[in-house]
Parts: sequence; C-alpha cells; structure tokens
Amino acid sequence: MLLHDAVREGCLDLVSALLNQGVGVNIQDNDGDTALHFANLNNNVEIQALLQAAEPNGNMNNVNMENLYGPGMGR
Repeated sequence: MLLHDAVREGCLDLVSALLNQGVGVNIQDNDGDTALHFANLNNNVEIQALLQAAEPNGNMNNVNMENLYGPGMGR
C-alpha cells in the first residue's frame, strides 16, 4: 500500500501527491491500520494534518480495536 509506505517513511510530498490523485485515506492494511494510524504512531504532525484534511473515518478500528484517536494514537 503505497500511501501507508509513504506515511511510514515520512515522505510528505509523496503523501500529498497520492492524496491529490485520490488515493483513499480510509484504506486499511491486513492489521486494520490506516495511513493515519501510522502517522499518529510516528507522531508525524505534518502528515497527520494532510490526512486529516482528507476527512478520514475516525471510527475505523484496527485489529487491536484502536481507532484513529484511541490509546496510543495521539489526539
């Protein structure tokens, strides 16, 4: 998942380009994590802001039942 990889690597320009091309911000990996889960875990404020602007579904849980703003998810 290119968006997830770009977020994990902290590639702000690539994240921005992918979002501008319409890549889905709510796509989950096999563990149920979205790109915003990774941005929050890495405390990457700039990428968090980009992803928030794309209006993610804040109620999406990963396999640990953590939503985007739950324990360990920053906010």
